[in-house]
Amino acid sequence: MVRNPISHLVSWKKAGYEMVNCTKQSWESIMSSDCSFGRPIRHHPVTFHFKAPGLVNVWNVYVKGYLELAKRHENFLIVRYEDLVVDPDAVVRALAQFEGVKVPEHIEHVGPPAKKCGSPEGRSAALQKILQHEYLFEETEPVKDYVPQICASVDWSLVERLPKLVEDVPSYNSDCL
Repeated sequence: MVRNPISHLVSWKKAGYEMVNCTKQSWESIMSSDCSFGRPIRHHPVTFHFKAPGLVNVWNVYVKGYLELAKRHENFLIVRYEDLVVDPDAVVRALAQFEGVKVPEHIEHVGPPAKKCGSPEGRSAALQKILQHEYLFEETEPVKDYVPQICASVDWSLVERLPKLVEDVPSYNSDCL
């Protein structure tokens, strides 16, 4: 699953998981700093290092990795988070078609938060954030003042290669226009 780069950075800033060293800083620091974090892989610590603006480059590397997996494996489908939130039925139909299985007659939508970590708010809040670009104004230090720097650092050639399963979703570069 891939997410709008700016929205994803805001989400990581709220719940940085293993990247907390990179996310618990001001946006100014995030945009001017490298990002290094470690995590155990098969009981061996591995350190990842991304040049400034580090957190944006983490997103670029993640998306590039997903695209490479999809290219190498015919059973790998990338789904955009925003597509799933805006039109879950369309995404379930696309997944069923991709897997060659029958589309369920009834698709139940999950309204409450689907996770317990971070600050989950549920589908209706997520939908509003996506359609109204509310993630630009979240947190005590909103990201909106750093959007030009983020937009200049996102690898848009990767974004162009992402499958778009739902048409009514704002484009990933709409925050940059």
